[in-house]
Amino acid sequence: MDIRIFSMKEELNGGICYLCESTLEDYLDGLEENYKEYSIQRGIISNTYLDNLATSVLKSKHIPPITLVTNRDVKLKKGQTNKSEITSFRILDGLQRTHRLKILWDSVRFLENLLATEATNKLSSMDSYELTKMFSDDFDRIGTSGKEFHSLIRHFFENEQGSIKSLKSKFKVVQWFEIWKNLSPEDEIDKILLLNAGHKQMSLHHQLELLFLNQLDLFEELSEKENNNFKIIREREMSSTVYSKKREPGMYYFPHLISLTLSFLEGKPVTTNVNLIKKIHNENTQWSTKDIVNYFFIESLMEFLVEFDVLLNNRYGEEGVKWISKDTVITGIFAAFGKYMHSKNNSDTRELFKHIIFNLRNSDIDILQISRFNAIRMSVNLSSINIGSYTKNAVHEAISDALRYDFSQPIIWEHYFSRGVKQ
Repeated sequence: MDIRIFSMKEELNGGICYLCESTLEDYLDGLEENYKEYSIQRGIISNTYLDNLATSVLKSKHIPPITLVTNRDVKLKKGQTNKSEITSFRILDGLQRTHRLKILWDSVRFLENLLATEATNKLSSMDSYELTKMFSDDFDRIGTSGKEFHSLIRHFFENEQGSIKSLKSKFKVVQWFEIWKNLSPEDEIDKILLLNAGHKQMSLHHQLELLFLNQLDLFEELSEKENNNFKIIREREMSSTVYSKKREPGMYYFPHLISLTLSFLEGKPVTTNVNLIKKIHNENTQWSTKDIVNYFFIESLMEFLVEFDVLLNNRYGEEGVKWISKDTVITGIFAAFGKYMHSKNNSDTRELFKHIIFNLRNSDIDILQISRFNAIRMSVNLSSINIGSYTKNAVHEAISDALRYDFSQPIIWEHYFSRGVKQ
């Protein structure tokens, strides 16, 4: 992408920001095929306002600046004082706009190709249904619909007088950019959180994922190394509601891995809310993400989760697999584990996890009583409590007591769910 640099600003941490301009056409043609897959982005979301972005482009209205990040040198062209180009970049802010702009630009180029093979009068007379029937595969590839493409054709004939050169000129307009280089992964996350502060709020799960993103590579590296069918599901790939219904053995929700880790370290259930985000983000607290967990902890955690998953599946079937798909259950369990470790002044997580698995696997009694747990939870009067917090606390207390007795007796869930609950 060719750029014209207006100004440059350097931060104390070495990050450099260039205020630039290019054209929409140059920008969109410079996108890599996987431009939507940048790990710290939340993915494409539904937004009615952005659905009208095509109208803004076709009316030559200004599109707000887009923020990019690159790890390549931004070198001035020979003999040019303010012109350069970048050949590889990722989107920090503006993914939603870019996605819709790319669909429109690909639609324009598809229309250009059609005009070379189809009669002009035929295209002008087709409705959205006929267009979809004839070009459905192409629309799927582009990401558009018959209705949207029909609107483009109408604009083309009514406002551009059937001139593809006139239509394409809408993408030769100036587009402004901020382009960052020399940012660390932590700096990039700081920027994207700040850039999104005034937008539609990111889900708390996604914010947590960003803050713990440096640990995701470690999880995936260990999963590949152990070849243990440990599949991590990101929040942008599947909502927590869908995950709780569709979970299969070996699937683990990344936000849950974060919250269970925090609950383990605290020795009490952690609730995912705005205060938690602020607390984690404050590097002056014990929640700093730089040293909150290490390789040994994550390795032992993964080993335990896989063995626990197998045990639940073998003993309880789908009911067991779905049981730990709930954040309220998994955080309560690990809060109890952490509390037990703190009480014993023991830092060997692998030893603790192996001890738990051994006791559960070799017991002749149904210790966890999952069917009873589900039945009692369903009978709770929701008008009297916050069911999420209450379930976490009930699981936390139940597993804490079970640990004290080395999982030698079944959990009486009525005891833990009845405290303060109006039936």
